[in-house]
Amino acid sequence: RNISLVLSSLARKQVKDAQLMDYVASRLNPAWLTVFNIQDLALLCNSYASMTHPAPQLFQDCAEELLWKLPDATSQELAVLASAYSKLRAYDATLYRHIAAQTLRQVEDITP
Repeated sequence: RNISLVLSSLARKQVKDAQLMDYVASRLNPAWLTVFNIQDLALLCNSYASMTHPAPQLFQDCAEELLWKLPDATSQELAVLASAYSKLRAYDATLYRHIAAQTLRQVEDITP
């Protein structure tokens, strides 16, 4: 979880360290990602997108983990994730379908 916060802080300050980003991406395997909550995953993906630093394997692994955690996402987290994946062109049709379905569920829950 802390790594998500650190990378998010670096991204906000536009401190780009390609070596660090590559190292983190290489170390965060699917087993590690299971302990991340939806907020951690959104921060992580957004950090890479903000720094325009592709990490195809990390984004693929995150997409698989996100499928289980999207029901816990806020509308802001859904938007951040869709934006991050789009910005880095890390297209995952299954993830996009799940984001769309979750977004529709949240819209339906809004009472006029």
